[in-house]
Amino acid sequence: MKQILKTILFVCAVIFTTEAFGWNRLGHETIAALAERHLTPTAKEQCQAILGGSLRENAMWLDSLFRQENTKYTASWQYAVLDANLRSVSKKDGVAALEQCKDVLANRAEHSDSTVVAALRTVIHVMGDIHNVAHVRIADIPQSKKSFVFYISNGRKGKKFAKSKTTWRRFWDSSLINRHRVFTPEFYAEDVDLCHGERREEFQKGSIRDWAADMGRECKPLYQGVAPEFLMSREQSNLMELPQDRCLARAGYRLAALLNEVFK
Repeated sequence: MKQILKTILFVCAVIFTTEAFGWNRLGHETIAALAERHLTPTAKEQCQAILGGSLRENAMWLDSLFRQENTKYTASWQYAVLDANLRSVSKKDGVAALEQCKDVLANRAEHSDSTVVAALRTVIHVMGDIHNVAHVRIADIPQSKKSFVFYISNGRKGKKFAKSKTTWRRFWDSSLINRHRVFTPEFYAEDVDLCHGERREEFQKGSIRDWAADMGRECKPLYQGVAPEFLMSREQSNLMELPQDRCLARAGYRLAALLNEVFK
């Protein structure tokens, strides 16, 4: 049995509630809320029956695994690992985890109820993680493989100039998303849907590996001019909200597509 499925089996009876790696709570719950808007009635009913609640209520379950003894197995699930041609190359990353969990869900009659619950919760969370810019590792982009420190300008000049220190991962995991912290996940999901709904079918096409390659294409331009210790202007920082919302849209629509497929 493959290691990812072994890990799912090992942890399937445990309930976790802490946060937050990958997107923070608002990010993961927004993705789940967006997916729920596009589930078929059958898929929604079956997901609720398995989970005993909504996708949103189960969106953060996996994060606490990254703090447990089995971190060496589950921490890699946060990432999509791509080669220079944007092909998935890892057997232990989030892409592989999604593929195995999808197989569990599609063949759920062959697995215990607790394993099916764990697989579904894993899909909800990992689909978000591999659609986070800081969690897409591309072979020919060294700065994509490890977080680094950089600075954001306050946009002022002269004596009023100041810069704030952050990391690339923190910026994408929480700093950008927290600009919308007054939103509920449902409201944010509705906003993303209004802005990107016309691209839903486009984003949903293809396989999990195709989705990872698409994220690679989204990420590549974002790394132009990015390096440790660089200074990001206030205008550049604001512009990053656009790809962030596209990534949220991709994750939510693709989560819905996967669940609609396995729960026909």
